[in-house]
Amino acid sequence: MKGYKTYRHKDNPIEKELHNKFVEWYVNDHSNMDLLVFPPANDQQTRAEGTLSDREKRIVITMVQWMGTPLGQSLLRECGFEQVEKKPEWVVLREVNRWGVFDSTYYLQGLVYLEDDKPTLCSSTLKWLEKTQVIARNSKRAHKLAFEYFNNAYPEYKDYIQLF
Repeated sequence: MKGYKTYRHKDNPIEKELHNKFVEWYVNDHSNMDLLVFPPANDQQTRAEGTLSDREKRIVITMVQWMGTPLGQSLLRECGFEQVEKKPEWVVLREVNRWGVFDSTYYLQGLVYLEDDKPTLCSSTLKWLEKTQVIARNSKRAHKLAFEYFNNAYPEYKDYIQLF
């Protein structure tokens, strides 16, 4: 199932992302979209009092996609919602190696312990940084590349970054 205005996806990636995520959540995962429109029919809120037709479901999907349009984004901003820039799930770091045959891949993630929003060596609060995929000759070189990356990306956490 899809909305009525999928032809707009090629020109507006935010509309496409909202449309596809919503379809994934409510259609492909078989969640009950009826509960978005109708009140619950039971205490567990697993059934709705009414049932949406396929046409009505497509209208709901199209309305969610509309939030990605410039007008929809303006409405969301006026309501206090801000779009946060997404960081890539994996940052790929590659050691320059003229032979390349002995390279291995290492997966590392940075973390920082925080106490009152300030970096510290140990605390019960931690902040996870990006996941990195490091391609290097050995683990020592991989760790060095990852530390260089995190120290440049987060100078405020320099000397407090740990790798996991």
